[in-house]
This record gives sequence, C-alpha cells and structure tokens, in this order.
Amino acid sequence: MSAKIGLVTVTYNSATVLDEFLTSVRALRGVETVLYAIDNASKDDSVRRLETAPPPGCVVIANKDNVGVAEGNNQGIHAALKDGATHVLLINNDVRFGPDLAATLLAEMDRCDAGMIVPKIYFADTPKTIWCCGGFLDWKRGYMPRHYGAKKTDVGQFDTARWVGDAPTCCMLIRAEVFAKVGFMDGRYFVYGDDTDFVHRALETGFRLRYTPSAVLDHKVSILTGGPQSEFSVRFSTRARGLFIMKHCRGFKRVAATAIFRMYLLSRRITGHDAPDLYERRLAYFKEGIQVAANGQP
Repeated sequence: MSAKIGLVTVTYNSATVLDEFLTSVRALRGVETVLYAIDNASKDDSVRRLETAPPPGCVVIANKDNVGVAEGNNQGIHAALKDGATHVLLINNDVRFGPDLAATLLAEMDRCDAGMIVPKIYFADTPKTIWCCGGFLDWKRGYMPRHYGAKKTDVGQFDTARWVGDAPTCCMLIRAEVFAKVGFMDGRYFVYGDDTDFVHRALETGFRLRYTPSAVLDHKVSILTGGPQSEFSVRFSTRARGLFIMKHCRGFKRVAATAIFRMYLLSRRITGHDAPDLYERRLAYFKEGIQVAANGQP
C-alpha cells in the first residue's frame, strides 16, 4: 500500500502567512499529499485565499466559530483518515519549507520504524538560528516542554538523528495507527499543550518519537499569536501546565509537580523576568488549567 499523507493545518486570521505556506505545499514532491485546511472563523480573507489558490486536492473546512487549534486539528485528522491517509502531517501555516520535506520525513520514519517524526526547525527571520530540534519534558519546571537547541546558532551540533521525549506539532508526521490506539487531541487545551499531551500519551502507549536533521523547516514563531509575551500566549501556555499536571500526575508526583511549577513562576517574579501583575496572572491561569482538568474528560 503506497503512502498517502494528509497535511492538516489550522488557520485563524492567517492571511499574511498563507501565500508562502501554500507555495511550499504546492511544491511538495515524492509522495502523495492532500492539504486539509481548517479555518477557525477568520475575520480576514484566509478562507478566500485557501479556496482561490489551493494546492491540488485541497480540502477547506470553514468553521463558524473558533473551536481552537486542538479541535481544528482533530477535524482535519478525522477528514484525512476518512479519505484513506496512511499518515498525517500536522503543520503550522506560519512556516516555509522545501519540496522534499514530506518525502524525507516519511523515508526516515520508515527507516527507523518511528510512530512520529519531526524535522529540524529554524527561526524564519534569523537564518541558522534553531527553534527546535526535538525536545523533552522538564520536570524541574513542572513538566514544561523544552526544546533542544533553542536559540542556538546551528553549527552542526544537532545533525544526528535521535529519539526524543517531546516536540511541538508545528511540523510532525504521524502514522495513522497512532491515532487508532492513542486517540486524538484533547480539545480542552484549545491551543498550546495539546501537542505535549498527545505525544506523552503516544509514548506511554509504546510509540516512539524521532527527530531527524535531514528535514528542515523555517517557522515564523508566534507571528499569529502576538508573541510569547502576549496575553493570549501567556494565558493558554500557563493554563496548559495546570491541565497537564492534573491529567498525567498522581499522588506525590502531582503535589511535587504543582509545587515545582509554582516555584518556577515565583523565580521569574524574583529575578525580574515577570512583573508582579504578570506573576499574579500566571498563577490565575495555572489555577484555571487545574479547574479545567477537574471538569473531567471532554
């Protein structure tokens, strides 16, 4: 059975980045691909751009409401699998990449029998500056996801493929059978944290996540969310920690992880990284995540 990759991307007021993204998608070669674009009620002309200049076979699903990145991805994954996709490539649209990206990821995935695989990712506006070469969950910061190589100049120090414990779904190729055994994204995260949660569940189920430097991608980091210090990013990235800890930690491990993350937030306040008001808001958002978890499974 030949491979068929469903590219799943979620748009929300993404018009400023779509042209370059669609140009990259149209140039893909070496493997059959279909783009599934899920729009979360954009107020700009994202949908028009998708519908008037799509790659061959593009499927556009326009939501009337913003259901979040996690649920948007779920819509795209379901559609791709229903259409017979053997693999799903979850991918941001604030990215650019070369024509061999999908084929290279697929070849490396088959070579090492990985369930999931991610490329080397650079900051788009600073050539050769690494954004992510795979990652891990840092228990010293309350199981916060951390990137290998973040903000380092690439001098070849991450040119060896390796198994990793975490990675963002900015660009992640996933076998269809992973979804069959693990399930889909937890929509309660809305945005941020859903990928960490999914990867964690997949690893616990026995699948492995591979990082390969043979595939590369440029990421326009946070260009559509106002930057990492925007209120939107601060809220959803912080609440994700509360939800993740409550969902995946039990007993003493939960108590310790909660205390450690609170201490991490306090350290940011003491060292001046966060102003007093921002510290208080982070605490509130962390508690919000705990409350979301208390409401049970979606």
